[in-house]
Amino acid sequence: MSDELDSMFYSLLNNTVPKNWQKVAYPSLKPLASWITDLKERVSFLSSWLKNGQPNCYWMSGLFFPQGFLTGVLQSHARQPGKEIPIDELAFSFKFMDFDKENCLSRPLEGVYINGLILEGASFDRKKKILVDSMKVLFLLMPVITVHPNADHPLPPLQVIGGSGYQE
Repeated sequence: MSDELDSMFYSLLNNTVPKNWQKVAYPSLKPLASWITDLKERVSFLSSWLKNGQPNCYWMSGLFFPQGFLTGVLQSHARQPGKEIPIDELAFSFKFMDFDKENCLSRPLEGVYINGLILEGASFDRKKKILVDSMKVLFLLMPVITVHPNADHPLPPLQVIGGSGYQE
């Protein structure tokens, strides 16, 4: 048995992702069993997107490079007929929805619905739509969020505080 196969064998015994798999896969700290479950969900999501067209709700934590996806959302908005807005003049606005991904039955008129964001060490009050102290749950799944590009979305001014940091 080669060194590579031996290393892979011990990784499988120890429930860790083998190093030769890590070289060609997305980065993850999950043990092997959870990693395989996650991989199946990612393949299913991307396969459904490919076969059925754009989903109603995008699974952000299932994307390898979510920054690229968000840039694509900005580009799609900027290139709409009649708009032709420079992409660097756009900013995102966000709205927390009252439903989870299972109830995401249609796409928003502008922007996209995203899901899969997880809070650690905090909770989210769905009625007030604000972050609150943790309710003794380590991980909390956020509700669906509308991400909408805006050309006229005001950015808060930055103010210098104490000479070393910035505050909104």
